[in-house]
Amino acid sequence: MTPLVISNLTVCRRADGRVLIDGLSLSVAAGEVVGLVGESGSGKSLTAMAAIGMLPAGLQQEAGSIMVAGVPLGGLATAALRQLRQRTVSLIFQDPMTALCPTRRIGAQLADVLAVAGCPRTDRVARAMALLADMHLPDPAMLLRRYPHQLSGGQRQRVLIAMAFSASPALVLADEVTTALDVSARAQVLRLLVERARQMGSGLLFITHDLGAARHCCDRILVMAGGRLVENGPAAQVFGQPASPEARQLLAALPERAVPRQPLPVGGGLQ
Repeated sequence: MTPLVISNLTVCRRADGRVLIDGLSLSVAAGEVVGLVGESGSGKSLTAMAAIGMLPAGLQQEAGSIMVAGVPLGGLATAALRQLRQRTVSLIFQDPMTALCPTRRIGAQLADVLAVAGCPRTDRVARAMALLADMHLPDPAMLLRRYPHQLSGGQRQRVLIAMAFSASPALVLADEVTTALDVSARAQVLRLLVERARQMGSGLLFITHDLGAARHCCDRILVMAGGRLVENGPAAQVFGQPASPEARQLLAALPERAVPRQPLPVGGGLQ
């Protein structure tokens, strides 16, 4: 069963009818890592929110369909949609410091997630420690007693990844999960995220502006511009021979492709 299939999705703003996502179609297979890239405002995060039925107030889905693990989102009752989010889909946020509650210990927050996933109360501590160990975090028993501010940024992000995979989700949406991390922590978090997704057979939609990260960890790359999907292909093909002008411009802006003492490309075909 395919974790995510979006067909001809169109999202508009209610106030003026402005189209923010225009006829978008994409899919994520089980165990596949798909990178969704594009400039800020291209519609990447909005696509993720639409995929779990959480469009911001003032926006509406005008057309298209969304299937998550074979279940159509359209027409789902509130309770059924909530259960789908709890058991089938996981969302990993950009900033782990704001995603974690600052006044509660890591163990208590993991216990809450495991309770929703149906883990018996007597098994939650052992299961939480196992999840942290899977993320290669040292001394899980000690980490359970700590508060988020007592962990490094990389450790907090790995805690969120552990939470995300606690219910063995079919689909994981990772939205700019490496933005707040330094280079060494970023590489470690990405490796663990992709490793865990492949081990569990979860489809992973990796939303990022970091083309270097996408190139090294994704099977396929999707390029968005102005709410439209302008390129879809294997990572090696998109990075080696990009077909769209938008993809070529994004790649030309990579630091390693810059010409010394020459300005980086700006503007052009991007909206």
